[in-house]
Amino acid sequence: MIPFTQEAGAALLEELSVDYPQLQKLNPEFVPVQHQGLFLEVEPGSEKFRLSCNTVAAAGRGLGMALSGESGQEHAPFDLLAVMLDVSRNFVPELSWLKRLFRRLALLGFNCVMLYTEDTYQLDGEPFFGYLRGGYTLEELRELDRTARRLGIELVGCIQTLGHLEQVLKWNRAYQPVTDTPRVLLADVPETGNLLRKMIGFWSQALSSRRIHIGMDEAHDFGRGRHQDLYGPADSFRLFSRHLARVAEICREYGLEPMIWSDMYFKINDPERFYRNSILPAEALREVPAGVRLVYWDYYNDRQEHYTDFIEGHRQFGRLPIVASGIWTWSKLWYDHHKTRSTVPPCVNACRQTGVRELIFTMWGDDGGFCHWESASAGLAFAAECVYHTEPDNTRIARRFKAVAAADYGLVTRISAMEGYHRLADGYEFRVRAAVLLYDDPLLRIALRGYRKAIPEVAAERHAVFLRLLEELKTAGSRSGEINLDLARAVLTALERKTYYHLELDAAWPVRDRKRLARLSREVLPELAAAIEAYAAELRREWLKAARPFGLEVQQIRLAGAIARARETALRINEFLSGSIPTIPELEAAPEPPWPYEPIPYAQVATASSIL
Repeated sequence: MIPFTQEAGAALLEELSVDYPQLQKLNPEFVPVQHQGLFLEVEPGSEKFRLSCNTVAAAGRGLGMALSGESGQEHAPFDLLAVMLDVSRNFVPELSWLKRLFRRLALLGFNCVMLYTEDTYQLDGEPFFGYLRGGYTLEELRELDRTARRLGIELVGCIQTLGHLEQVLKWNRAYQPVTDTPRVLLADVPETGNLLRKMIGFWSQALSSRRIHIGMDEAHDFGRGRHQDLYGPADSFRLFSRHLARVAEICREYGLEPMIWSDMYFKINDPERFYRNSILPAEALREVPAGVRLVYWDYYNDRQEHYTDFIEGHRQFGRLPIVASGIWTWSKLWYDHHKTRSTVPPCVNACRQTGVRELIFTMWGDDGGFCHWESASAGLAFAAECVYHTEPDNTRIARRFKAVAAADYGLVTRISAMEGYHRLADGYEFRVRAAVLLYDDPLLRIALRGYRKAIPEVAAERHAVFLRLLEELKTAGSRSGEINLDLARAVLTALERKTYYHLELDAAWPVRDRKRLARLSREVLPELAAAIEAYAAELRREWLKAARPFGLEVQQIRLAGAIARARETALRINEFLSGSIPTIPELEAAPEPPWPYEPIPYAQVATASSIL
């Protein structure tokens, strides 16, 4: 936390006024106070208002409160209130976009931003590290750091030092000496140590914070590739401990305090390699290097007692963990409010109950970073409300969101209904992802088969939702603040046409209804192709406004494929109707897998064959 001073208050006000010039007219009087956690109180006045606060972050939240015309007292019993932004899954924001986000976060009361990078930063002497990925330079990160400090925000680097490095290791000729498996670094060799020293040294120079997140999560095949070939089978726990100790020592050399995701400690010591709460052997606990903080991540559970149990399970390491919840952006076309609303409050309340003082809200970009990131501002406003108040108030959130983001909170969160959730008989919450429906091949229908095994009427149910949302958007205008409603319209139109196609095909193909099939090929499928093309154009405009062009090609290739397959489907139907082919084999394949299948990434639904 950055303590409040009058000098810091002046810098905060000046920096926020870049995007919020109306703040200067408020003429605030800052009053420093002593308090645990993040504390602020706004008292209105005729010519100026009085803002009592203990940190720069609390002052920022107080200014956000004043912008919304509110007054009163707020308190968050946390020392670290962070947002982790994934800038490694294709979407690499421009500095101007990040600075606007930082200002918004300051007005919401966050005091830390973590930039999750895997290879999206530039290392001297490593031309293939982040090659053609739009990575940040040392000077760019220093510039971001200066802006963040003025806003009371600690900027922290989040890197990977074990797994999740497939984007680097795929350049095999350059990185073969440090490769264990295609996504995991090779432990115990000097070449890996040299690369790690460059990576950690870069962040030590780039940012003023002495914290660094070194990853270490989900390295499931660690030690089972070239390491095993070179040295034979290894005890995975001892190998992990040895590698972590090595990385921690490099961090100490640069004066950095490392944190890691805690899952590998639990997985390595679990017979089935699950991340679940369990009592770890004393040997495992002794191996945790001194000074390494553990981050317990969990974005999925809606029960407070689940989080409480896991947090208490981390006490066996000798101290409480940092806890990471999630603002649901990953594998999403639009921010997912349903999942955020069901998981954030129980996690935050468990942190309160157990005395956790450090909390992170992650915004991941799994499968390509194609979420409309601006829409996630609504999730950030919701999370901040959950932290500063024990009971979230939608009216207060909407008012604050309107002041900070100039956007309609209710509309933004209602659009997230494009994501479908169904509670099955066994209690499992089955997700029907909008992106998966969009990418699902119209002939193979891989996703639809899996979805219909669990929810037979899924196409009809989703089609009705898409129609309802499009109707609501008819009079909403093109934008709500920085949130692009035209983008929402475009993707919803494509989803509506896609699900309508499925409904019509299901009615026509079993009985070979030639009239309906002809309409599909002549009207519906060309409309679907045109709708996807319109979405691709809108996505391009939004992407290039916010981020570097690198990574956009991935989405363009995917969407071009979806357009081509819609047109191919129309051709195949025409060939069937003309008698050129006796049937369409893809539509004759077994209609469903033997189990409810919940596909996630693009590659699982675009084809059943290999894909580049």
